[in-house]
Amino acid sequence: LDRSIKVWGLGSHVPHYTLEGHERGVNCVDYYPSGDKPYILSGADDQTVKIWNTETGQQEGTISTNAQKLAFHPSKALLVTADSVGRVRQWDLEAVTRQQWTGHSGFVYGLALHPQHNILASTGWDKSLRIWNTASGETEKVIDLQQLGFGVSFSANGEYLAVATPLNLKIFRVEDWAQVGKAEIRSYDIGTQAGVRPDFHPNGTLVACGDDHTPVIYKAPTGEVQAKLQRHNGTVTDCRFVGDGRILLTVGGTLIRFHDVASAKTQTSVQIPGVILSLGLNRSQTQFCVSSTLNVVHLFRTADASKPSASLQHSSKPYSMVFSKDDTRLFVGCHDGTIRVWDLTKFEQVATLRGHEDYVHAIAIDELDTLYSGSGDFTLRKWVR
Repeated sequence: LDRSIKVWGLGSHVPHYTLEGHERGVNCVDYYPSGDKPYILSGADDQTVKIWNTETGQQEGTISTNAQKLAFHPSKALLVTADSVGRVRQWDLEAVTRQQWTGHSGFVYGLALHPQHNILASTGWDKSLRIWNTASGETEKVIDLQQLGFGVSFSANGEYLAVATPLNLKIFRVEDWAQVGKAEIRSYDIGTQAGVRPDFHPNGTLVACGDDHTPVIYKAPTGEVQAKLQRHNGTVTDCRFVGDGRILLTVGGTLIRFHDVASAKTQTSVQIPGVILSLGLNRSQTQFCVSSTLNVVHLFRTADASKPSASLQHSSKPYSMVFSKDDTRLFVGCHDGTIRVWDLTKFEQVATLRGHEDYVHAIAIDELDTLYSGSGDFTLRKWVR
């Protein structure tokens, strides 16, 4: 009930070590006698099964399920779980362990998944743009940005990639990774440590990005200015095209704003407590969330953003957010190196993913709900459920 697992040796009066990481009481524990690396698995009321390395006592992976019972296949790396409502599920144990990718020599700041191919782009304070193969975890390309790399985004058709740096918005052609566009911007808030994320219009002909306090719409791929929008009361940290590209949603300072793209006029402004750090938008564009320096993530309905539909309090600064494919969960990357998992049907935190040793400033999720995270510990992690 104290949420820990104690490992004892036969004949010993004290445990060899204690495994801690669950948020609620532990229901079941089992031992997987793998020849190369044996594991201990534990299922708890925080709706997770955690995989522990018996040699180091460290977590090797997390499965999101409310397991009441665990059982292993006698000869294969397969796990069977049974939950409180009678569901029995099978898991490939080797597939659910997290993968750590190394290559950056500075903080990992931005992540973006290609819409069609097994490609992940990452940017960092080592002034590099790295292109990863998501299937193998191998680096396929490294581009010298000559400046710190912040937010990164692919166009919907996958033809272009935009990267924000402290002084420039750079646009690359994915086919050969040649830089084909550029715009001068100021895109870093020293006080909040928030950098800017650009976003492409659905048809790929426009890209929006913050230039200091001002949201700007640029022509893609050249970077020529199309329109400058109403200023915010702080650095514009994120922007997203919604409504088939008719509306641009921007956040900066304490303000959330909706702009009409055709007229470049602001339609709605909403102010929240605390300075906004980041923005998350679900796939259907029916809801979005913003995180603030007050350690709160506010959820809004896109159709009526006059007030939050829910506010999720955190114990650590929430830097990055992404919705699950079915919109029932929200993953929040935090300053303390954790990723908090929230059940949006109950507005409850149901799990904490641990593994990074510094803040999680970037997270992304693919069509299979595979989660990717980038951290101040210079690493990327792939979390397979």
